[in-house]
Amino acid sequence: MPYIESPLPTPSAGTAEQPFSLSRPEASSEQVPVPQPSMPTSDPATTAPLSTIFDSLSGTWTLHRRLTSQLPGYPCGKFTGTASFTPHPALAETGSSYLYHETGELQTDSGLVLRANQKYIYHHDTTNEKLAIWFVKPRDDEADRPGSDDDEADYLYMELEMGLDATLGGWTGRGDHLCEMDFYQGFFDWRVVQAGDEMRRFGIQYKVKGPQKDYLSETAYVKQ
Repeated sequence: MPYIESPLPTPSAGTAEQPFSLSRPEASSEQVPVPQPSMPTSDPATTAPLSTIFDSLSGTWTLHRRLTSQLPGYPCGKFTGTASFTPHPALAETGSSYLYHETGELQTDSGLVLRANQKYIYHHDTTNEKLAIWFVKPRDDEADRPGSDDDEADYLYMELEMGLDATLGGWTGRGDHLCEMDFYQGFFDWRVVQAGDEMRRFGIQYKVKGPQKDYLSETAYVKQ
């Protein structure tokens, strides 16, 4: 879960960058839709271009997220912010890692504006040719601290199963995670067809279900 600070006053209206739509380029800025993907159909003779995908993540991205909850205890709304992927020494014995750090504001459908941030470790396991996401160990000063080499990998969140998606025409990843009684399903649309492609945008969809959670998180990333 992201760290969320206390509510802020609602900002005045301004001109914002149009969010990237994963399913329809002409979609309105009121939506950040992620298509329901078909099951990945992998060619056994084809290897996912993990180095291309992982190397392309480096840098800073603009993100737009839509949260849609079916339960009243979890907010619905739009999150806008930035995310950075910075080289990090975590898990160096098996490959290369980035510290993922996002910050921004969530404007809830009820009118509240909340500042939020969260961190993960993205890891390319070059020994087993896998992409994985790890939780970062929490710290008491997390609210005010930027990302640094002091951040440590805690435990595995998701290891992604890669596949070529017949509908999207590119490489995708799937993963899942059981956190006590909450089940997280992740879908990653990498917007990469082959090695050497330049990935300037990608999308992530999470479906989360549990006794106190039932929500969909859809995020579109555009490289700055």
